[in-house]
Amino acid sequence: MKICPKCNKIMEDEAKFCSECAGELMPIEEEATVEEIADESDVQEEAATEQPTSVPTENSAAPAARGRSRLGMFLSMLLAVVAVAAMYIFYAELGFGGVITQKEGQSTVFYEKNGQIYCADKDTEYALTKDYPKELSGTVALQDPFFGSTVTELRFQASSDGKTVFFPDKEYDADNGSYSLYCMKLGDDASRYKIANRVDRYFIVLDGSAVYYLDSEGKLYRDDFDKKTVIDNEVSSFLVFENEDRVVYLKGKDLYAFDSSGKTRKLAAAVDEIRANQESVGVYYRIGQRLYYDDLEKRTEIKGDAECILANAGEYLVYRNQSKKVCLVNKGVMTATLDCSEKASDVSFADDLSAIYYAEYIVGADEAEDALLIFDLYCIPLKNGKPMASERAAFDAMLYDSCEVGVICFKPAGTGSEMYLDDTLLGTDVSGIASYRKKLAFISDCDSKGNGTLKTYDTEKTVTVAQDAVSCGYTAKGELWYLSNVASASGKGELYLYTGDGSVLISQDVSDFWIVEH
Repeated sequence: MKICPKCNKIMEDEAKFCSECAGELMPIEEEATVEEIADESDVQEEAATEQPTSVPTENSAAPAARGRSRLGMFLSMLLAVVAVAAMYIFYAELGFGGVITQKEGQSTVFYEKNGQIYCADKDTEYALTKDYPKELSGTVALQDPFFGSTVTELRFQASSDGKTVFFPDKEYDADNGSYSLYCMKLGDDASRYKIANRVDRYFIVLDGSAVYYLDSEGKLYRDDFDKKTVIDNEVSSFLVFENEDRVVYLKGKDLYAFDSSGKTRKLAAAVDEIRANQESVGVYYRIGQRLYYDDLEKRTEIKGDAECILANAGEYLVYRNQSKKVCLVNKGVMTATLDCSEKASDVSFADDLSAIYYAEYIVGADEAEDALLIFDLYCIPLKNGKPMASERAAFDAMLYDSCEVGVICFKPAGTGSEMYLDDTLLGTDVSGIASYRKKLAFISDCDSKGNGTLKTYDTEKTVTVAQDAVSCGYTAKGELWYLSNVASASGKGELYLYTGDGSVLISQDVSDFWIVEH
């Protein structure tokens, strides 16, 4: 049997997509019996600690770099769709460097050059790795239970001042997909410090005092560079809130919390669905039909009629009830029934939480497994947290995302695709999208080798930046980085920085790059 990670509908093994919401199905193990939530907290003493063999010079731990944005995940979805249409194969091999940035801050650019990882500014480039595993990608796609969908995580992070960077290097466990995690101060090879071997995932806390990581054996650690603490064993996933005093993790289908005093507490057993994000102050979860909100101090039952969770952002939650109606929850309180049909799917929030978007599939959902899924897109504005009437925002789309510029939609066109911003056609055969405030960068008119024209759009005019580009991304300050002139044989090209006054060549023989916010 298979289960839909979006709506939990169970389908036969032969099915690839859910007939309810068109989500991609995943195989499931034998389901656990739903148990009652423990009435009293299950407190465990802090696990035994061990001293690391060495510590980094000064305070090298740092605030976490933010992961790749929703638009980056959207681009991964685009690759999956165009692969069905046998398009952009060259792009699929290279990957995308672009990210969407909405907040002021700092950014660090990592890139792969001649098989090693480098870090650069306008004047200097620093080699970070010595033996970067060839099989290891700079990004990893994960089916994350807290976000409820596939998310793309970067394997590189940086401190808030950008001077200390974290990266994988050396040993690599190919069977488990894990790596050795290092950190170092830029330009200071003597500060190079190995944090751990066989790391699957990691997160740097915002105040720079510790790193949380999960190893390939399912052990969750906290390392403050003075001592290394084993939080728990058999952990499948974890989430660290921005202020670090709130950490939640999963053991099987049981949900736990870890506090700053070093103790763990069981929040719930046999959880069916979870939603949380780093910026929130609590976690939503569903057990059977019961929907709960827990701020890690108090648990509140919201409703007992939940069928599935559809989306979560900040303190908001959208879920479908047993009557097929879509409901909105704010800070743990059910506030309204949304004006949308029972077919509503692929629900998401605008980045500024000003609206809710959802798709209604019109073609493909009940047809052949390899059919493109076509939908009409609707928008529900949120005014002071209250939902308004739904409005159709686009039609005949196969992918969408919203940004400060507007709503971006991809529509099929022959063997390719067209990209629209609201109702305006911006380009054909588009890939490599990035957004910064009122600016949009995209690569269009790609040839058979995957090279296209990089353009920027700022609601008033379109400017051509470069030819033969393959990927692009904005930093948190609005600087546009892009990779171009990539040779099809070697997969290596030239990395440029564009600031509006022209392009500056940063490095050659680059095969991919990633922008990390911090």
